[in-house]
Amino acid sequence: MIQESRNHFMVKQYVARLILIMAVAIIVPITGCGEKGSEPDPENSGQVGDPASGGKTPSDKTFRDGVDIRNLPGASVIGDTATMTVYLADKYGRYSGLPEGLTVHAASENGIATNTNEAAVDNEGRVSFTLRTQGEPDDVGAASWVSTLETTLRNYSWPGGSPSWSGYPGKGVVSVLYYTRGEEEFVDANNNGQKDSGETFMDTPVDPFVDSNSNGTWDIGEEYVDTDGNGAYTSVNGRWDSNKMIFRNTKMLVTGSPHLGLFPATLSIPSGGTAVFFVVVCDDNYNRISSGSTITVTATDGLTIIGGEESVTLPTTAATGTSATSQLALIQNQLTLQHATGGTGTPSFTVAITWKKGDDTETITRKFSPTVTP
Repeated sequence: MIQESRNHFMVKQYVARLILIMAVAIIVPITGCGEKGSEPDPENSGQVGDPASGGKTPSDKTFRDGVDIRNLPGASVIGDTATMTVYLADKYGRYSGLPEGLTVHAASENGIATNTNEAAVDNEGRVSFTLRTQGEPDDVGAASWVSTLETTLRNYSWPGGSPSWSGYPGKGVVSVLYYTRGEEEFVDANNNGQKDSGETFMDTPVDPFVDSNSNGTWDIGEEYVDTDGNGAYTSVNGRWDSNKMIFRNTKMLVTGSPHLGLFPATLSIPSGGTAVFFVVVCDDNYNRISSGSTITVTATDGLTIIGGEESVTLPTTAATGTSATSQLALIQNQLTLQHATGGTGTPSFTVAITWKKGDDTETITRKFSPTVTP
């Protein structure tokens, strides 16, 4: 009886220990969720790390694009194309493991058309759109400094015909909007992987918009995507959003045929001396002509180029100036020529423009002979 009672006691003691161990195993994970920073943040509309996305939500911080050719001759060629690739990643820069079925939307102003308005993101966090020249860009209004630029250019000689004097650089700029669902950027000060109260964040507009005048803010008349369905444009909401439409505008230039200008209008060079000339090549809106075009200057019969670029291939950028001076710098080349005495021919220099028109090219050549003065 004693042995039996003793065995019975040992069994009860073992069971009690087993129950205690199981209770601790259950309780510890529950109490462990109460870590610092996990409490709800009143500034937030949600938290990152959605289990459905594996915690890799596209971030506004890393949302970018690349375009292979940003300056297309669309004012003269319909159907010339470029490829825009949009790149996505989470807040840590990881592009693999983004949500399945994720898509990017695209929309453009007049002057550029896209092959689709929505495309699926691949497993490397990117998606591509074909951009095609089609139609005339919108008239967004000339900047105040354009009149100064025009006054300057009217002092040049234009042997092949001057611009119409009715254009302006902004008229050739086309905005392409792209957007997807993601989260706003924030500074993870305590490195816990989530947005906590008091941490700095980048508050962005609720509604994506086409930034026609490139000023970074929505203006009346600019198209937008009414994501909240309230029938009006909605700007920032004052809180961090983990599930919203993040967006960007990328810029394209739609340009036309080249005009060649020279300053001073009357060319002369001292015998045995030097002279400075300015060569301008631009389209009707005073923009650079299409990407890949070349401008080459050669001098003969006693003239030598000793300053300035003798050959230029125009880059793939959509750059425009913010003043008359900066715009002129984009389209003008300053040349210093030296004259050597004793030559037998007429001193001259030639400007050759090879204009890239989609799959074709057109070459325009002009020869200038400065007067040699004593």
